[in-house]
Amino acid sequence: MKTNINRNFATLLCLIAAIFSFAATASAQSETATLLGTVRDANLAVMAGANVTLKNAATGLSVTTTTDTGGDYQFVNVKIGTYQVTVESAGFNRTVAENISLTVNARQRVDLTLQVATAAETVTITGAAQLLESDSSN
Repeated sequence: MKTNINRNFATLLCLIAAIFSFAATASAQSETATLLGTVRDANLAVMAGANVTLKNAATGLSVTTTTDTGGDYQFVNVKIGTYQVTVESAGFNRTVAENISLTVNARQRVDLTLQVATAAETVTITGAAQLLESDSSN
């Protein structure tokens, strides 16, 4: 009788451990995406030090980063939704890409080109970003 109780208790402990390990794995998955790209000038030269701002269209919250020496920028762990990307650099017109849709686990690329400024102008790109994820096999 005592052996049967010990066996049932051990089975119960194994079941609880399995449930907790599954819950930990399930909670590790999140609803985020990555947005990345390269900023270039009209001659296709990379633009190091350009300010790139990512703004959530629904909440209005934004975050800014700077392009690296290769003109690349990256925003990781971005909540899914629709975004606007703005790029600014001294001597160039501000460029805005709107309606960028990020889905779960997407690795979305948005490459932008800056035009030399002759006056205070803004270039707005209203087309949505490509749905093809060129930086992954998905």
